[in-house]
Amino acid sequence: MGLLSLEMAAELDKPNPSLRRSLSFDFPDGTRRYSDVALCSDSLGFHEPLVKRWGTIADAIGDSRDAIQIPAWQGLEIIDQDKDWSTRGSKFNLKGTVVTLRYCSMNVAPANWLTRFVGILKGWSFADEPVIGVTCGPDDRALLSPFPKVRLSLGDFLKLPKDSPALFAPISPYGRHDSFGIGSIDGQIAPIYVGEYTEGSVTGSKYVIGLGPILRVLHAYANGVRLAATTWSATPTVEVINGRAWSRIQFNSKRSTQEITLDVEGIEVSGTAPPEALIADPVGQIRHLLAHFVYFEDFDSYSTLNRWSDVGEAALDIPSLTESQTYLLRRIPQGYRGGRYLAASEEPQDAIDVLNEWLHSQHMKAFWTYAGKLAIRPDNLDDPGYIDTPWIRHQYHELTSGPLKPIAEQENVIGRVMIEGAYGEALGTFQEKLLVVSQEQEQASTAADSVQGPWLPAYI
Repeated sequence: MGLLSLEMAAELDKPNPSLRRSLSFDFPDGTRRYSDVALCSDSLGFHEPLVKRWGTIADAIGDSRDAIQIPAWQGLEIIDQDKDWSTRGSKFNLKGTVVTLRYCSMNVAPANWLTRFVGILKGWSFADEPVIGVTCGPDDRALLSPFPKVRLSLGDFLKLPKDSPALFAPISPYGRHDSFGIGSIDGQIAPIYVGEYTEGSVTGSKYVIGLGPILRVLHAYANGVRLAATTWSATPTVEVINGRAWSRIQFNSKRSTQEITLDVEGIEVSGTAPPEALIADPVGQIRHLLAHFVYFEDFDSYSTLNRWSDVGEAALDIPSLTESQTYLLRRIPQGYRGGRYLAASEEPQDAIDVLNEWLHSQHMKAFWTYAGKLAIRPDNLDDPGYIDTPWIRHQYHELTSGPLKPIAEQENVIGRVMIEGAYGEALGTFQEKLLVVSQEQEQASTAADSVQGPWLPAYI
């Protein structure tokens, strides 16, 4: 999280602490370090005294709809006296350069210094030559990018019907998707027909379920009729095509003219063959989706690893995710289960939209830690196990963020509510009418657009 070590906290509590800031940019051709004074560190090296203004680092957590916020570090100004930025900018695209800000002290071991910010360079321009205005923020590029980038194509499936639309590939389902128990005549997952196959004397149809190995197929249906288990493969085959792992199912007869649907237990925990266990809890599912499909397209490496890798998890704050899993288990001891299916589509989805949908459904908040990692925590102030604020509460917090204060969202705030009552003598009944006027309309002295409900029976 980037929390204060005891050693750094003790230093900051002194009347006159020894505190300096170390700013580094990991440019494509090397790292350059700055501060507001000449600074030399045995562990980090020399810092040029070229920071004119530090600006303000914003911290933000999910809004009232649980959507993740993308804060920015604005107002940072650096003196480009040797034209270094101009020269580098003409050779490289500097956007995306990793930026790190640390709080340092000569009285604190370097291992205990505070990492205040890790993110990327979002933009820079000459504010007043030779002063450069720099804007930084969290590395949100993966979240703002469409995924998956893989299309269903003849390059992967040679017998794919030529008139098939160029769909973006589905991601194999998460959780258990089973409609049989509720009496449905169709399954919940619609696999995609990718051609015929012949093995010996058997010619049948082959369907793709999605990217990534799943646990098992529970039921298969053709035109609303449940098929006997002997007519299809219960254990889906994980087929590696051009380095990508696909879950598929095959039938021992031709089914291309029928509407095929499935009930399945989705992506499994290890990615090994044979499969081991279902990823059932919602936090585990969003963690897996982010790590293996958003931050790192893990299905591309399956052919060499034969398992899920850990590369994508480097972008995530694993302790907060683990605590969130514990939180859900504490609320529902029997286990909190979830499910999600990202079906094939003609247009790709942005990862941030999928994440925000999940956050809202689970009442969770996402944010970036000081170390630049994506964290997720529950939003429940009434629960005794609620995980408190993720940021440091210390007087020196306002060195870069300013004093902490709440920000009130105002949208369609109610300004006045009126309830009118009437008694109908003929019927001998009371009726009520509700009048709601927004605060904005109240201030404008008009109720022309106020919300008025119909007359309804009143129960007294």
